[in-house]
Amino acid sequence: SSPLFVSSNQGEIALSYLMAAYSIHRPFVNDDFDYLKQNIRQIGCKTRSLNNSLLISYEVRYLTSQEQETQIKHGLDEIMVSLCVNDKKSDLLKTKLIYDFILSNVEYDFKYANHSAYNALFDKKAVCEGCAALLYRMLCFANVPCRIITGKGLQDRHAWNIAKIGKYWYNLDVTWDLYCRKKDRVLTDYRWFLKGEQTFLMHTRDPQYTVDGFVSKHL
Repeated sequence: SSPLFVSSNQGEIALSYLMAAYSIHRPFVNDDFDYLKQNIRQIGCKTRSLNNSLLISYEVRYLTSQEQETQIKHGLDEIMVSLCVNDKKSDLLKTKLIYDFILSNVEYDFKYANHSAYNALFDKKAVCEGCAALLYRMLCFANVPCRIITGKGLQDRHAWNIAKIGKYWYNLDVTWDLYCRKKDRVLTDYRWFLKGEQTFLMHTRDPQYTVDGFVSKHL
């Protein structure tokens, strides 16, 4: 998790305000909401009481620079056109095209140095954070509802996605499917693609993704 440095005992309040800001989701945008929150490298926070008010100042450092974010945007524009994603009416077909693109173009970073969507897209190597972030960006670009989920895969910290296909939300772990990718795969070859909770084994969500308020919106 990203380090948080606060200079007062009001830091918990300050953090809750920041997380509330990251919970704002604008339709048809793919670089806010879950992506922005998961892209945090470090947060600096100071609070000060003044005239019955609480003044909060933040310094947020992200995994990517503004220049890299611009490159991601331009890169996704080109890739999504080349994949003809928006020509596909089915969210299932869109999701499969995007999933296959990541499987074919990204490798897992066993040195654990690459954590961002930029790393996955341009360095073609990333850990689960980068893979999940890139899948989120691409699915949102294609107007497929998507979230980033964090928790544990087996006993290690892990990140994956959920996506809404039709009426229901399904789990996708593109990182784990990188280990078993094949040429010219068909849908039945996947192990971690569009899985329900009962078949999505060895994944444990962080508590904020198991509370009733979240689960009821993502059934």
